[in-house]
Amino acid sequence: MFALLFTFGLSWGLFDWQSPPQLVSFHRKLKNVYCLEKSVQERNTSACVLFFTGGSSIMSPIIYEDVLTSVAERNVAVCVPSFRYQNLDFLIKRLSEEYREVVIAGHSSGCTVALNNCHHKQVKKVILMDPVNTRISNTTTQFNIRHIKSVLFVNAMKSYKITFEPFGLPFIPFLRITPHLLDTRNTCKIKHIDCSDYGHCDILNPVWSNLMHFTRIAVGNRVRSNAMFQSYHDWISDTWCDFIDS
Repeated sequence: MFALLFTFGLSWGLFDWQSPPQLVSFHRKLKNVYCLEKSVQERNTSACVLFFTGGSSIMSPIIYEDVLTSVAERNVAVCVPSFRYQNLDFLIKRLSEEYREVVIAGHSSGCTVALNNCHHKQVKKVILMDPVNTRISNTTTQFNIRHIKSVLFVNAMKSYKITFEPFGLPFIPFLRITPHLLDTRNTCKIKHIDCSDYGHCDILNPVWSNLMHFTRIAVGNRVRSNAMFQSYHDWISDTWCDFIDS
C-alpha cells in the first residue's frame, strides 16, 4: 500500500519542489522559497508564517495549497522552505527584515523541524498542527523555545484515536508533542484547540485528504464535500490569523 502511495505521489507531484510557480527569492545567497502572498501586500505591515510541511518538511506545499492560499488571502504571507533547506537562520533573518513579524508553524513531523528553529530572537510565536516528535532516539528531551512568547496547538482529534464511522486506527498513536516537551519561559502563553470531527490529513487539498481517508491511513471528517474542506480550511486560516494578531 505504501509503495503504491509513494509511486502515486511521485506521479502527481507530492514531493515536487521544482514546479511551483510561486518561488520567491529573498536574497541572492538563498535558495528560492515557495511563497504565497497578496500581490498588493505591504510586507513591512504584514506577518509571515514560515511553514514546515509533513514528513519532516519533505512534502510539497502544493498539497497544502488550498489552506495556505486561504491564509494568504487574509493578508498573511506564507513561506515554505524545501526539505533540508540550507541557511534557515539567514532566511529567518531576511524574512524578519521584510515582514512585520515571522511566525513559525508546522504540520505533523514538520513540527519537530519548526521547534528546532524557534531559537531565533526574531520569532516570538509558533503554531503546531498535530505535532509529531521525530527524535525517536530521545523522545523525552524538551525543545528549547525560551524565546517564544506564545504557542498554539491545533489538534485534529481523529488523529489520536480509533474511529468507527468509518473504521480507522489512529494516525498518531504515539510520539505526540505535548506542552511538557516544551522548555518555555514562565510567561509563555500556550493555547489548545481540539477539533473532534477532523483527522490528520483534512488540512490537505481534497484529492490528497480523500486518498488518505478512503485508504484508512488517516481517517478524517465523515463529510467529504468541497464545502467541508473550504469551511475547515477557512477556520484554520482564521484561527492562525487570530493567534498572530493576539
